[in-house]
Amino acid sequence: MIEKYRNVIQKIEAAIRKTEEQGRQHYNISLPNAEIDYSLRGRCAAQARVDRNGQTFLRINLQLLSENFNDYLKQTVPHEIAHLIVNWQARKQRRRPPPHGSEWQN
Repeated sequence: MIEKYRNVIQKIEAAIRKTEEQGRQHYNISLPNAEIDYSLRGRCAAQARVDRNGQTFLRINLQLLSENFNDYLKQTVPHEIAHLIVNWQARKQRRRPPPHGSEWQN
């Protein structure tokens, strides 16, 4: 199934890597490249997570991505990378900020 989305996946992964690099440079951090999987289903577009070791993960809803590609590029990717940056930095202080709390908005 993923094979039919190969072109879309290549473009979105390039956008994710570019946005991660912009975040690294802007905040002067060593954020690792996220592991990306396309297993998310339902109405959620994407999910970002950072584990205890600092590894970052993005789950992408491939169906919604293919139906809303431009919105993913302009909104979803930057939104989820912002979550990764906030949670990755908070991990050092052993905190878990609210998903859209004050840290995330700054």
